[in-house]
Parts: sequence; C-alpha cells; structure tokens
Amino acid sequence: VAAEDDVLAAALGRMSRDELLEACFDRGLGAPGASAARLRRELSHWLSLVRTTAAAGIADAAEPKRDPDPARVRLAALSACAVSSTRAEAGAGLPKLLYAKSR
Repeated sequence: VAAEDDVLAAALGRMSRDELLEACFDRGLGAPGASAARLRRELSHWLSLVRTTAAAGIADAAEPKRDPDPARVRLAALSACAVSSTRAEAGAGLPKLLYAKSR
C-alpha cells in the first residue's frame, strides 16, 4: 500500500489526465469533468493526508504511542475524500438531497 503511494508521488507530475482520473477514482476522488490540475491537487492532498496520518501514530493516555493500521488510515482517507469530491461536484444531486432543509 505504501509502495503504491510512493509510485504515485513519483509519477504525479508526469501522469496524463486519464491516468490521474483513474488514480483519483481508485481513491474516491475527482469527477469526470475535473481538470488535470484539480486531479493532481486532489491526489497530492490524498498523499499528504495518508502519509501525515500514518506518520503521526496514535497517542492514547492508556497506552504508549502506536502506529495506526495503514488499511484503516486509507479507509478513513477514502471516505473523507469521497464525501469531499461528491460535495464539490457541481452537478451532484445527492449532497443537495442529503443536506436540504426539510420543510
């Protein structure tokens, strides 16, 4: 998992828009109409989020600092990024439906 992120980070600047879109979709990011620059920003944010969270570890008063499970970090990042991308998409009806005030 970390090796895949290392490959992505190294290739991010050279990836075509289609490659960027595929990498974004694999992580619950992006939208079909997004520009290559936006897709790069979202992938860069993903890498920053996953690496920072994994490097920070988890501090708990009851036990010493321990490393988080990388799969759980990626799952949490995937969930957060999917929600963020859906909210950002101009034509997305689901967020409007979910967050509309009921009358």
